[in-house]
Amino acid sequence: MGKLFTVVKYEILNTSRIFVPLYSVLVIVSLLGGFLFYGENSLPILNGQYTMNINGVETVKTINGMGFLFGSVFIILTTVAFAITLFLLISRFSKSMLGDEAYLNMTLPLTLGQQIWGRVICSFLWVISCSTIISLASVFIHFRKKGTTIFNINYSDFAARFAEYYGINFIWMIISLLVTVICLIMTFILFGFFISALSHLFKKHRGITKIFMSVILFIVYCNILRYVFSSIDYKAVSCAPMVITWTLTGINTVFSLIYIFTTQFILATKLNLE
Repeated sequence: MGKLFTVVKYEILNTSRIFVPLYSVLVIVSLLGGFLFYGENSLPILNGQYTMNINGVETVKTINGMGFLFGSVFIILTTVAFAITLFLLISRFSKSMLGDEAYLNMTLPLTLGQQIWGRVICSFLWVISCSTIISLASVFIHFRKKGTTIFNINYSDFAARFAEYYGINFIWMIISLLVTVICLIMTFILFGFFISALSHLFKKHRGITKIFMSVILFIVYCNILRYVFSSIDYKAVSCAPMVITWTLTGINTVFSLIYIFTTQFILATKLNLE
């Protein structure tokens, strides 16, 4: 276990040089936007007005210029942070296990399983971190809304109405959704690991091979999802949203395990370094 976590530690230190500044900027932008420039009591900077004619009645509206600016920047940063997280984790695996770094890594006193699982654990920790930071940043940028704060909202009343309508506790539903999203992201990353290892079996046209295999496997994945979800009798279940989330989590967990063990098998039997 000690050697396994050495791999995890090394990969986290390596990737943190990009992730930490990226996530820090995202949090800073959300804090500035939420506390200073968002909501009715925001600082009146770059504000403007426009007139709307609704049913013959003219209404003057105020545009929160800085709020709109920070909101737009926040959406862009969130998208960029998510995309970079996925791309960097997959590229790190390819570089450290199939590229130049693999020569050194394969000489270390570590088994292939420890090498692979260390990177899987590192990816899992960064996915949780990314999801948590984006969720907190989304809360921060909506801190002040309509002259109040998010802490003054009557969550108990909302949770009660949610439970009455869907038949499930609101907090439990949020946790289920987070687990499903994290599992879905991990499935995509492990799919990237698998495609990188699979394409390495070919000496030529690896880029085309990656695209072709990705399309084929994605079609298979979508058809399996369609078959599973179409076979569920939603009228017979007490809480359809929970059935959907946990079914999706189960399917993605199975695919993730298949990707991990298939990747390990390919590298153990057909490894061909650059």
